[in-house]
Amino acid sequence: MKAKSFNGIVALKTFFATVAFRTVSICTVSICRAAFFVAFLPTIASADQFGTVAITLNEESQNWYTISSNSGGALSASATFTNDTTLSNLSIQAHPEPVYSANKVLSIALTYYGAYETGKAPITIEVVYLTDGIQNPFYTSDGVASTPTASVELLEDGENPGHVTGHFAAKICLLKELSGEPDPNDCKDIKGRFDTGLQIQ
Repeated sequence: MKAKSFNGIVALKTFFATVAFRTVSICTVSICRAAFFVAFLPTIASADQFGTVAITLNEESQNWYTISSNSGGALSASATFTNDTTLSNLSIQAHPEPVYSANKVLSIALTYYGAYETGKAPITIEVVYLTDGIQNPFYTSDGVASTPTASVELLEDGENPGHVTGHFAAKICLLKELSGEPDPNDCKDIKGRFDTGLQIQ
């Protein structure tokens, strides 16, 4: 079985115990981020549109949206960027409407080795499509034979919020259990372009 990527064992154990949806301690980076967003950002219920993700899912064109809130003067957004000398992360969670939803979430996660630089290729790319919340089967690119692709065209992080544009493509397959493997007989082709603000972390 292919080993899943880690996003902090201690933090994940605490997280999974808190949301209590499965008794496991590992998950892929993108799944963890999507799950964290679903579980811990209900304050974005009255959110504003932060950006767009125009996708084609099995040849059907759809528009998805990133969202943000400035409740209490503090920015909370579904698109974030962390630039670090060890690992840098670009995380985009989009919704089918420009409002918070715990059911349908499209997550795109790019991880870079070291600090991000223009034109730098990510070391990992993960795409997750939650069709009915994190507690139900969902689609993931992790563990799928076809390698996802992504390219950042513009990334501005000098101010908060920042801004990013780019595109991605992946084959995503149904994952029934976090500890299992994706079903190669139930897959979707997805590609798209993102143009969104960024919460700089």
